[in-house]
Formats: sequence, structure tokens, C-alpha cells
Amino acid sequence: MNDVIIHHAIAEQADSDLIFKGHGLHNLGTAHADGGAIHDNAAEGVLNQGNLNLSNISIHTNATYGLSIEAGTAVLHATQIHNNGTSDTRSGMSVAGEVMLYDCDVYANFDQGIEVRAGGDLLLVRSTVRDHASGGLAVHEGGTAEAEAAAFENNVNGGGLGSAVQNAGDLILSASHVVNNGDMGVYNIGHAHTEMYDTNVTDNAGRGVYNQDSGGELLMFRVLVARNLDGSDSAVSNHGTMTLEN
Repeated sequence: MNDVIIHHAIAEQADSDLIFKGHGLHNLGTAHADGGAIHDNAAEGVLNQGNLNLSNISIHTNATYGLSIEAGTAVLHATQIHNNGTSDTRSGMSVAGEVMLYDCDVYANFDQGIEVRAGGDLLLVRSTVRDHASGGLAVHEGGTAEAEAAAFENNVNGGGLGSAVQNAGDLILSASHVVNNGDMGVYNIGHAHTEMYDTNVTDNAGRGVYNQDSGGELLMFRVLVARNLDGSDSAVSNHGTMTLEN
């Protein structure tokens, strides 16, 4: 499909790879699209349970998630995911399958930018997650995520508490930036495992890095943590196991 435009979807087409019923695109088989928009739908912009490849798409102003990847694989290139969600929903993207984002921009969704749920696996490359009232990236227990050359900016901008990057599963940040967020930069919870390489965590309003629990594991290699917090608390706070190396 080229220059696909999907909006206000209400009809259903049975016995097909594609079903339009409140969701902008419900993919159960294999779908490819290059160019266009998926917007203003009554549920998710994209609900994926198959194999999906999107390039140069704008996914915006859908009533629930911009994308919900319940199963299967989704690969996105140069795609914008923005301004999705209402007061009853929380993020631009929900990941419970395998998702790869390259050169994408996830911004200004109702609350969270991306949630990785149990069983979900996210790869984020040269992409930005920004301008959310709550967190930018949240990895739940049982989820895994890796960000390479990614940026998490101006999240937790709604005046509340939270973190730009929150991990309760397994997370790797490499050559990335966590900057100018309204509260904590990187928050490790429970028995989470977080690794950071060649990453900057700077100019956040809360702790730069917080390893909250005794079972948490944090590894930091060539990481800059600077100019975080305008109060008296620690820029790096560790309650678990932490390894540092230049």
C-alpha cells in the first residue's frame, strides 16, 4: 500500500488480513504501507497481531493507543506517533510482541510514550520519545527493550512525578540521551536489570538515575550524569547492585 489514508474506521471486512472496525488498521496477517496517515479512529490507530511494516506514516489523534502490538512483529521506519489517547488511556504505543522502530518520533501522546508489557520486545534506533505528561518509556516486568542512539526529552512535563525511562524488566541504553525531563531520568524498579553505555543523563528535574530496590541491577559504562535535580537529593541513588566503569 502506498500513501495509505485510514480514518474514522467503522466498517468490518471479514476473511481478510485487514479488518477495519473502530481500529484504524487491525492486522492479522501481513501488511505493508509506505506514506500516508492513520488518524481519528475510535479505538487504536493500529492493532497488530501479525506481521506489519510501516514507513513514512503519521499515526495520530486516535482515541486509544496509536499502536497496540499484541502479538507478531512490527517494523516502523520514519514514522510519527503523536497526540493519541484520551483521559482513559495512557500511551502512544503498547508493545506485547516484537517491535523495531528506526528514525521514528513518538511525541505528545496523552500520558506515556511507549509501554513494553510482559512478553514484549522493543528495539528503538535513532528515534525520539518526547513531550509526554508522564513517562517516555516504561518497561514492565517480563518486558525487554533496547535503545540505540535514542533521545528521551521533555517527558514528565505535566507537573507530576515520574521518570523519562522506567524499567521493571530488562533494558539497554546505548549512545542515547535522557535530558530535560520533568522528574527522574532513569528509574530501575524491583528486580529490573538496566545497562547503560555511552549515554548522557543530564538536566532532569529529579534524580538522574535511581535504582530503587535491593534486587535491582544497574550497570553504567561511560555514562555522564550531570546537572540533575535542583534539590538536595542524590543525582545517582542506588539501593541494589550497581557497577560503574569509565
